[in-house]
Amino acid sequence: MHGQEAVDILKAYHEGPTGGHHGANLTTKKVFDAGLFWPTIYRDAHDMIKSCDTCQRQGKISQKDELPQNAIQVYEIFDVWGKDFMGPFLSSNGNKYILVAVDYLSKWVEAKALLINDARVIVKFLKSLFSRFGTPMAIISDRGTHFCNEQFARVMTKYRVTHRLATAYHIQTSGQVEVSNRGLKCILERTVGKTVPRGPFTITQVFSYGTVKLSQPNGPNFKVNGHLVKHYFGGDIPSKVFPDLPTIPMDK
Repeated sequence: MHGQEAVDILKAYHEGPTGGHHGANLTTKKVFDAGLFWPTIYRDAHDMIKSCDTCQRQGKISQKDELPQNAIQVYEIFDVWGKDFMGPFLSSNGNKYILVAVDYLSKWVEAKALLINDARVIVKFLKSLFSRFGTPMAIISDRGTHFCNEQFARVMTKYRVTHRLATAYHIQTSGQVEVSNRGLKCILERTVGKTVPRGPFTITQVFSYGTVKLSQPNGPNFKVNGHLVKHYFGGDIPSKVFPDLPTIPMDK
């Protein structure tokens, strides 16, 4: 492939419904996952993204190298979680907020669209998180009233989790979740092409390192557990993949 055909393929994986306007490396990886390749793919991807109007308008200088930095010590995966709310956004299927949680060691991100941002929905989200990843040692959040209240404190005491609060007017304390928020917000903005994210959209999966998979209500789902579904080439699809296995009744 070459010329305009190569450019069209890159644009489809960069700014399509599930593109997310990612960088050159991730965009080319998506092309590789589809089984496509040409010798100048990396150069073509860099050139295309440099000319992408949406990426240039939304991009900004990263502050990840700003000094001084005080690292938060984490010894085991899922020991420390950072939590924060995004929103309010314009209503999408009744939801106006996104609750984001990120593990400080693995950078694994969990996100849930919510109607309101109060203690009740946070507690429900925490219990679901604890049941899947185990009880952490600490949770870091800002000083919002949805995190600083009696109901939230009772849950922290019950599960013996330390609640650490970010310093007022110093977002770097909860910097990890802020980074995840920015990444999620940029993907939503670039996907829908608006300054403020608008629906309807559905967050179907949130992967590590800020990669978010979006789906449209009437769109196809191309991946299962992060992997492309293999195309079937051949004759008729067999009606049974596994033969019938003999069974023994329980009462004998």
